Amino acid sequence: MRWAAWIIFANLCIPDIALAQPALRLEPLAIRMSSGASLSVELGTFQTAENRRNPHSRKIDIAFVRLRTTAPHPGNPIVYLAGGPGSSGISDLQGPRGPMFERLRAVADVIVLDQRGTGRSNAIPPCQPADGLDPGNLTESAIIAYMRRQFSLCLARWRAAGVDPDGYNLLESARDIEDLRVRLGAPRLDLVGISYGPQLGMAYMRLFPGHVGHVVFASGRGLDQTVRLPSQIDAYLRRLGGRNLVGLMRRVHRRLDARPATVSFVPPGATEAVSMRFDSFPVRYAISFFLLNDAQGAQSLPALYARMDRGDFTAIARLIHAQCLDPRRGRFTAFRGMGELMDLSSNWSDTRRRRWQREVGASALGDAHNYPIPQGLGPWPDLDIPLALKMPLRSDAPALFLSGTHDGRVPLEAQAETMAGFRHGRQIIVEGGGHNLFEQAEAIQAAVARFLQDGSIAAPRITLAGPGGA
Repeated sequence: MRWAAWIIFANLCIPDIALAQPALRLEPLAIRMSSGASLSVELGTFQTAENRRNPHSRKIDIAFVRLRTTAPHPGNPIVYLAGGPGSSGISDLQGPRGPMFERLRAVADVIVLDQRGTGRSNAIPPCQPADGLDPGNLTESAIIAYMRRQFSLCLARWRAAGVDPDGYNLLESARDIEDLRVRLGAPRLDLVGISYGPQLGMAYMRLFPGHVGHVVFASGRGLDQTVRLPSQIDAYLRRLGGRNLVGLMRRVHRRLDARPATVSFVPPGATEAVSMRFDSFPVRYAISFFLLNDAQGAQSLPALYARMDRGDFTAIARLIHAQCLDPRRGRFTAFRGMGELMDLSSNWSDTRRRRWQREVGASALGDAHNYPIPQGLGPWPDLDIPLALKMPLRSDAPALFLSGTHDGRVPLEAQAETMAGFRHGRQIIVEGGGHNLFEQAEAIQAAVARFLQDGSIAAPRITLAGPGGA
């Protein structure tokens, strides 16, 4: 009854400032695919309020691409929810996931959504940092202080430009999906999502449970899983390299925190050397976000840590410099808007917070695996969502979960936690599969299409060739 009461409040009592029907605009569009071919699609847009809880909210455009079905008797429209948060669905269509979307046309119309704040739906102006992050002082305290200072400046700039940061959260994005369903005139939607996409899909399922058909979630984080549990990441690392690897990682991190490393090198394309000094925090972050995504990256960890244990930090320094310090796209220096706002607003429940606090001290990667949470919590308490969107979902919807054995971003333990709430959930384990599963094998794409077609799976396991697989 508690959830039912909250859903009634969310759907009936929160004012909907979206424009009245008809508001859907469609036009032909030719997009260039990764193969070089041109694909004829429809570009759809509709307007809605940036913040439905604010009667004076500005209007923003939500864009999507529709691939018309080739099926004589199509099913529910299939809506794709990209990951990130912050990735563009339309860009995913043009990348290596394109063949999957084209395959799904044999089942139903495919709607590739650019979520608010991404791609063609982005109404947040770029925010360049006021100053750079000093590579000679890459300590945890310095990085966190820099993030808080620069993000506060970005919030002020966005508000001055008319952006309402309270419009970029799971509640508003889920209501965008419902607006889309109404404008399409579809009784139900089938959902396909990856990484953060399933979290958004589950928020929609909580708010609008009667409007969902089949769902397919790959490498998906669930409700109240914005913050990953240290015990689940450690379990993944032990499967990968045993207790010896976890012990080695902890030893290297302790040494770095006691005595930060200093490394000088010439970056690719540069003519002058850069000198970096860092403790364990950027190392733990870089490992979490760039080497735990797939089998190849994960299997490089023992050799990488062995080098660091011998005092050679050049390889990890190059990775940190390339991925974290680039002023245009670096994870420590570039602020996109939607991604940070979505993560900070979804944060965690009290139950999740207490469990994380019990586990984090003894874990191999500590608090870096969830940056900018918890580091960014506190300064902006207004960025929050209702508790009901932080509680695990229970659903009777037919659901397929695709899980990679080498996904260290959302490991098997986390996905099992989510699946426990799905009465009719099925799972396919992808041996050797990483985080970005949809493009890793044709058999995975075929499994997605089959499940959306008739709710069945051919086998509970798919084995990939190459690192981590056969």
